[in-house]
Parts: sequence; structure tokens; C-alpha cells
Amino acid sequence: MHVRFSTCKGTAVVEEGTEEGIGILSGILIHPDKATIEGFFVQPLGIGLGKEPFLLSSDIIHWGVSIRVRDRAVLGDIADIVRLQDILQQRRPILGQRIRTEAGRMVGWCRDIQFNTERFMLEWLFPKKWFWWGVALPASDIFEVKEEAIIVRDSVAAVPEEKRKRVSTVVEKIEEIVEAGVAEPTTFHGE
Repeated sequence: MHVRFSTCKGTAVVEEGTEEGIGILSGILIHPDKATIEGFFVQPLGIGLGKEPFLLSSDIIHWGVSIRVRDRAVLGDIADIVRLQDILQQRRPILGQRIRTEAGRMVGWCRDIQFNTERFMLEWLFPKKWFWWGVALPASDIFEVKEEAIIVRDSVAAVPEEKRKRVSTVVEKIEEIVEAGVAEPTTFHGE
């Protein structure tokens, strides 16, 4: 299944068999070099239960309406998982990170991602610049993930400019039609 993180944030994490709720999905850890989803942070049910435990992707049995795990013992402190410490110390996040081209042109900030729930691989980045969503970028076009930005190929960021050229061409054609008297522009005056 292909899901966007924004839509699965808040999904219930339950124990297999009993379907007893353990917590809800609250965060994600993505390996910046391999583009793999290492695991998820889970907000435990109840108030004031302290630090959010971590759930490794490999411990997920089924991903559907809820996320099923064998039992609550698979959740643990991320500090206890030695192989993830290097990723955490590097501070090269994907979500919330700036996205730039190789030439240095700002594309936006990564505000959402899409990943595969069978292989837990990053598939798409969804950039946003101010209030507008940009063109989705395939993970295969990531050149490098640095501490200050995600660097993507120059050809990827050229797409919005091409669209702008097409839109301006369409507007010019419409203006020509109006000037020729073939059609008249209409405006809506609300009552």
C-alpha cells in the first residue's frame, strides 16, 4: 500500500490477537542515504507517559486501518537501538527540510512524504513553498540529503517554470480570441 505520512499520522497501533490499543503514530524516522523508513514514534495511550517509544518498521505485522504489532514489548526507547544513533546525530531530516536544486534554486520545504507500507521505502516528497504546494518529487531524484537541505536534480525543479510558460501561452491565446471579437470575457457579479 502507498500512503502519505500526513494521512497515517494518528493511526492506532494495536497488539495482534487482542487488538488492544498501545498508542498512536506520531512521528517517523527516515534514513537519509537509503530512503528507507526505519521506524515510527508512537504516542502512548494516556496522559503524561513520558518519552515517545519507537517502533521499528520490521516489527510491524500488518498495516491497514490500524497498525498491528506482535505485542507492546516491540516498542522501546530509540536510544537503545544502536544502529539508529548515527542517523539521529547527523541531523539530516527529510520532513520539514528545505528542498533545493543542485544549482541552488529553492523548491520549497518537504511538508509530506509518500512511502510503501510493504517495503517501507520512501517514494515521493511533497514540497510546499509558503502557502502553495509544489510539484511532487520522486525520491529517485534526490541527489543528496545535507543538514541544511535536500538537494534534488536540476531537471526536476524546471517543471513548474515550463508550466508557467504554458499557462502564459494559453492566456495570450485567450486574449487574441477576445481581441478578434470571437468571444467576450464574462464576469460574475454575485447577487
